Amino acid sequence: MVLFIVKIILLISFVGLLIIIFRKVPHILALPIKEADASKISSLSQLKNKLKNSVSVDSVSLENLLQKILSKARVFTMKTENKTATWLESLRQRSKNKNEVHDDKYWEGIKKSTNNTDEEKK
Repeated sequence: MVLFIVKIILLISFVGLLIIIFRKVPHILALPIKEADASKISSLSQLKNKLKNSVSVDSVSLENLLQKILSKARVFTMKTENKTATWLESLRQRSKNKNEVHDDKYWEGIKKSTNNTDEEKK
C-alpha cells in the first residue's frame, strides 16, 4: 500500500515537472542568443598563457600540492574524530549516571517494600 502511494506521488511529481518544462520551453527559445564578448575571450586566453608561462606554477609541483591538501584533510578528520569521541564519551557518562540513579531508586524501593511486609507480618 505504501509502495503504491509512493509510486502515485512519484508519477504526479514527474507529470508536474513535465508540465512546467513544456510551459517554459517557448519562453526560453524566445530569448535572444548572446555571443560571448571578444574582449572577455581574449583576456581569458591571455590569462591562461600567463599562467602557463609563469615560473611559479612550474616551481610548485603537483606532489607538494597534493601533500598539502592531504595533510589539511588529515588534520580536519582528526579534529572531527576528536570532537566525535568527546561527544560519545559525554553521552556514555550521561547514560551511566542515569542508570546509577535508576538502580539506586530500584533497590531503595525493594528495601522499603520488604520493610513494609515485615511490619505487616508482626
